[in-house]
Parts: sequence; structure tokens; C-alpha cells
Amino acid sequence: MDPSDTTGSAMPAAQADAPQLPLRDGDPLDRRLYLLARAESFRAVDRATLERLAELLQPREVAVGEVVCRVGDPADAFYVIESGSLAVLWESQGRSYMLRQLGPGDAFGEIALLRGGLRSASVRADVRSKLWELSTYAFALLRSQSPSLDAAIEQLARE
Repeated sequence: MDPSDTTGSAMPAAQADAPQLPLRDGDPLDRRLYLLARAESFRAVDRATLERLAELLQPREVAVGEVVCRVGDPADAFYVIESGSLAVLWESQGRSYMLRQLGPGDAFGEIALLRGGLRSASVRADVRSKLWELSTYAFALLRSQSPSLDAAIEQLARE
């Protein structure tokens, strides 16, 4: 089992080399853009593509204990975490094993979307969390329109 198929490239939110983007207080688009720029998956993506990606993200509130995606589910979206804490779990024979913890600035699910298969791990909220979600359709559309996004995702899939 390769948990990166589901979790993508979750990286700690506090990274010193994260791109610095000017933020306007209270501007939700700026906040989404900032989160995307910090996610390892999108470091090599140009600003114009990041802006288009940020515009397509949809908010999703997740309650404590809610499962965002489950092992075996079709890959239908990827997520960037704005706030909260989520556990990546591998489930086998009725038991759950925690693979990693995700928090603000982490992204997950883009590799499963890229490969077009089923989720190889489950992701469950440990606390109330706010996510930004991008659908399979929007993801495919952006990849077809953006060479920098397509190259970044293909590189991530090879790692």
C-alpha cells in the first residue's frame, strides 16, 4: 500500500521557504491563494494558475470524527486544509492505523485524482476543520490548461 496515493504531499504548514504572497485582510481568495502557494504540490506552479485554482476551490466544513474520504472510495476531489487537524488512516480487518497527522497548509488527495483510482487511505477530522475542495472535473480542466500545474503534479506522482 502506498499512502501517498491518497494523502499527496502533506507538508508541515510552517515552512520557512514558502512563497510570500501579499494578503489583504479578510479576502477569502487571498487566503486560498496563500494556502495553495504553501502546499508542496503547488510550489512550481505559476501565479496565474494558482489564482485560477484558488477561484475554483469550494469551502467544506468538517465536523469532529467526520470522514472526508474512505479507503476504497473513488477519487473525486483533493483538499487543502485551512484550519483543524485530520488523521490519515489505513484500515484493515476492522481496525484503523494512523499513518500521519495533517494540519493547516497541508494538501491531500491530488495523487489519487491524478491516478484516477480508489482511495488507499481514509482521512478523518480530529477536530472541527475547514477545508478547501477541488473537484475532479475542475482539477482535470486546470491540468489541461496549465503546463506548470500539469508538470508539478506529474513530478509529484513520480516521487
